[in-house]
Amino acid sequence: MPQINGPILFITNGQPAIRAAIPQLQAYADAFGCQLRLIVQVPRATQDVLLPKYAVQIRTALPEALQSTPIDVLRPAQLRPLLRAAAANGGGMVAVLPTRNSGLKRILQPNHHERLLLDGPLPLLALGRQARESIRRILFPVDLAPRSEALLDDTIALCRRLGAELHLLHVYGDDRLLPAEIDTGRRAAARTPRELYEIDKQQLAALAARAEAADIAVTAGYAEGRAHTQIAAYTANHAIDLIVMATHGPRSTADILFGTTTARVINRVSVPVLAAFT
Repeated sequence: MPQINGPILFITNGQPAIRAAIPQLQAYADAFGCQLRLIVQVPRATQDVLLPKYAVQIRTALPEALQSTPIDVLRPAQLRPLLRAAAANGGGMVAVLPTRNSGLKRILQPNHHERLLLDGPLPLLALGRQARESIRRILFPVDLAPRSEALLDDTIALCRRLGAELHLLHVYGDDRLLPAEIDTGRRAAARTPRELYEIDKQQLAALAARAEAADIAVTAGYAEGRAHTQIAAYTANHAIDLIVMATHGPRSTADILFGTTTARVINRVSVPVLAAFT
């Protein structure tokens, strides 16, 4: 999770994307208390003399309130060093408009946000199909991995800052954690699926109590099935404004072929998703 005062680095390749994203970017910059910075990618072969012209063209697309927004124009090879420098200088987050390619098209042309999730040093804000005027309900899908708890604590702090309600959702199904990421001792002692269910239920209740201790409204829910399907359904049914997810990278052949749970959630929902690699 980024420091709340870190910049939002919006990566784009042209004016139409900027115009479409401006309402959301403004809302999230205000909500997080972040500065906004535009990163405009140009083709690798672009001549140096043309780079300042790109910046001028992009600035004309900005509303008056954003005319002082920093704009960096760079080639693809320059992106990774810039993001690593930003991470070293206080954090923040990357924002993109997801391409949402799937199937064979995704394999031939990987989604930009998936590459950034795997390779980028900063959390990723995948903007939604529709702008949100405010953030009133935040969903945190609970995978019960110990290394996800720090992100939950940051999400609790974000809810407190925004006065938002926190929704915790744990999905029972085929999307399993690696053995190193679960309470293997207690699970090995369990003799029935019901006992395993009770272990997870107790852990979820403990996380909800942690959030309630921070004086925020909390709703804890359970679902059964594939994680990305149930997260998308819960988001639609409970008017969620933002999803915050811990992502751990591909775990199976299906993750490689079809995308991780986080990537598939981004493809399915219309609300923004803030994903952090843990």
